[in-house]
Amino acid sequence: MARRFNRNAKSKSKKNRAMNFKARKIREHKNKVLIARDHVFNLTPDKLSDDEYLLLAKGLKFVPSPVSHKVKQQVMKDFNEFARKLKCRFIFHDPDSDNDIHPFRMKSGFEPQIMNNSVQTYIDKTRLELSSMEVRKSSDNLSTSERRALKRLKDRTDIIIKKADKNNMCVVTRKTDYILEGERQLNSKYYCKITNPKLNHLKDSITQKLCEMNTKGVLDHITYDCLWKVKNTRVGRLYLLPKIHKLNIKTFNEIKNNGSCNSPIIPPGRPIISQIGSPTERISQYVDYFLTPIVQTLSTYIRDSSDFILKVEQLRPQPKCLLVSYDVTSLYTNMQFEELITAVQIAYTNFSKAEYTIPAPPTADLCFLLRLVLENNIFEFNSAMYKQTIGCAMGSKCSPSVCDIRLHQITDEIIDKFTGKNDLIYHGRYRDDGFIIFHGSEAVIHELFEIANSHHPLLKFTYEISTQEINF
Repeated sequence: MARRFNRNAKSKSKKNRAMNFKARKIREHKNKVLIARDHVFNLTPDKLSDDEYLLLAKGLKFVPSPVSHKVKQQVMKDFNEFARKLKCRFIFHDPDSDNDIHPFRMKSGFEPQIMNNSVQTYIDKTRLELSSMEVRKSSDNLSTSERRALKRLKDRTDIIIKKADKNNMCVVTRKTDYILEGERQLNSKYYCKITNPKLNHLKDSITQKLCEMNTKGVLDHITYDCLWKVKNTRVGRLYLLPKIHKLNIKTFNEIKNNGSCNSPIIPPGRPIISQIGSPTERISQYVDYFLTPIVQTLSTYIRDSSDFILKVEQLRPQPKCLLVSYDVTSLYTNMQFEELITAVQIAYTNFSKAEYTIPAPPTADLCFLLRLVLENNIFEFNSAMYKQTIGCAMGSKCSPSVCDIRLHQITDEIIDKFTGKNDLIYHGRYRDDGFIIFHGSEAVIHELFEIANSHHPLLKFTYEISTQEINF
């Protein structure tokens, strides 16, 4: 018996499959956009397109695929650098030596000319094969619409895009609001506006001190070359990380739901001063090299989350103990230069110099370099020059270590005054965030923070108490 086929039914089936496929793609795209909106916070009155959300949700460290015709050129450039390092390794490697790489070794770019025949043959043949390699066209990691969105965002001069403080959200703000927040912070006692940064005078002071230390034999020749061979210098740059977690939860949810912000809302910003390329960049690294081991020996030191978990797991507190977390408000900018230098002087003097692999400078020399770093934190914001007058700059290499050392001394002084110090089961701290396990009453903990908030003229402590769980 012959089978009968309904051509119209077959045509409808194909059409339905195509429609279902298209509908599924639309649903998938909408779901991707909804997820992307959770990672982007728009503080401008202009709503972002779906493609702009998808692009920004990838993060500010996302790297778009390179242009195909430049791939081969980059591969050859990378191989030439690999070949140079291979030849240097062959000439200078000493299997009997266990010396670590010098912490202040500068990249020389040395290109050996005379080479072992086997090594040179390998390099030449590999270079020949790479040069004849066919570059296949790779798939783009951005869609065509996302590429257009990238161009639109790059062409906009009225917005600033920054990572949020304390989370990975991408924040889009109006440039005028961003500048207003920066100038609000700069018009305070912590900063002063300057017209002439006097960088040459600063460089001369640094060079003179380094020459003096080298003459005394305090600096080895590798460290000396690294610290003073700075060609072009410039002032630091200030940028702000928006603290959107400080916004009212109702306001935060409204902006998230609307996808835009009609009324101007300016969240506070965390000021970061990048010192890359500044005259004090390298001496700040030098100071930090000698302070980091000191910080790691502090009794309250917490390296990271894993270290914190390991330490807490070893404790056996009572079931009704109190969990306390505290935060030091604006730690970096609320300490005077002199107290920071004095704290470092005491800690460095009492620390064993055997921990270092390079010659340790005298306390006076280290503190002199630290003073240069603190008192010459010069930076630019919105085409104007400023100088920090109080505290350390977030962005300077040695700032976390310096503040850690001083804050440890302060917390020790506070606990010495505390009548319930014998009931402190654990006290750990990561930078300006602390965690305490206490066997006692809440009233006694309130007493501790009353002492803390009256101990230092600028530093203030905020805290939370719980018997079940707490954020840290």
